[in-house]
Amino acid sequence: MRGAVPRGSSRAASQAKWLEVVKAHRVATSRRADAAATLVAIATALARWAEWESMTSRPTWEVLMESSGRSRATVARALKALREAGLVGIVATGRSAGYTPMALDEGRAEAALYVLAVPSTLRSAAQPAPAGPSSTIPIDETPTALLSGEPKNPLRTGARGENPQTEPLRGTHSQPAGSDLSSVSPGRYRLVWSRHATTSRKDERRAAALALKRQLPVLRRLSDANLTHHLREFMLAGWTNADLQHAIDHRPDGSPWPHSGADGVQNPGAWLDFRLGAWRDSRGTVGKSRTQRIAADRARVQALHQAADEERRRAREARVLSTARSAQTEQILAEARAAALAAARKIRGPR
Repeated sequence: MRGAVPRGSSRAASQAKWLEVVKAHRVATSRRADAAATLVAIATALARWAEWESMTSRPTWEVLMESSGRSRATVARALKALREAGLVGIVATGRSAGYTPMALDEGRAEAALYVLAVPSTLRSAAQPAPAGPSSTIPIDETPTALLSGEPKNPLRTGARGENPQTEPLRGTHSQPAGSDLSSVSPGRYRLVWSRHATTSRKDERRAAALALKRQLPVLRRLSDANLTHHLREFMLAGWTNADLQHAIDHRPDGSPWPHSGADGVQNPGAWLDFRLGAWRDSRGTVGKSRTQRIAADRARVQALHQAADEERRRAREARVLSTARSAQTEQILAEARAAALAAARKIRGPR
């Protein structure tokens, strides 16, 4: 870990302080406004996925692209600029899915592990301005969500009970004292969970719940086991984290829930059950998620198209058969007329 921190830098104390340094650093201030906004957007995505204890972040490139709204090449250039500025170090690069132990990732690949760093004052003052766009960062391939295979890092950057500020999905919210976003016992594997993945095992449901905590600060007041219990039925019904986030923010008819982030929520467990309860039927059974509804609508439209295509095919066959029958009937009538004329000539005899 220590060797991954860029030379002349040290690990950041918190996500919020690291973002402040990035915004004030020459790597951002020397760029045009749009380029600086791109750099800050990608840095914000890195900060949101960072462990507040070790300041390590393992977002996939998919996550960075989706969170920042930028292309893969743009993300790569921004990551390289942050590395060259001493603001990001690479603890471990991503690797091919073929080398993942026990094939637990089902064909996916491992995300790179970054450490957020802050350059020293002397290094920042002596650092030259960046020289324009950079080439892509030397990571083997674009990784996707996967089992990291790394035990939880025991290092801490601050005193116990530190209350760093993070920028959550909805508004700014302070991290509750003593909360742990990675409450996995030492030696256990830690999962970086995709928002669009479904769960099939207990450890996957726990990992998905942990990932949801990162996105919604109000849920951080629940323990991992408690949050997993609240979400269990929905995950068993095939809901993804993206579906859960949508259901927490919207009613089944698509209208948004009125809320102001996590302000005023006294009992986050009851609050969560109330909002997700709107997606149950009258018997309390979990209904279809947004993704499942979209898939069902797509399947229904596809079935209608297939039925229409089948109807058109049958109509064409009927027309072809009708035409063939008409031609056959005309031929029979022509032969009958010719035979009748021949018989009439034979009766009248030669003239």
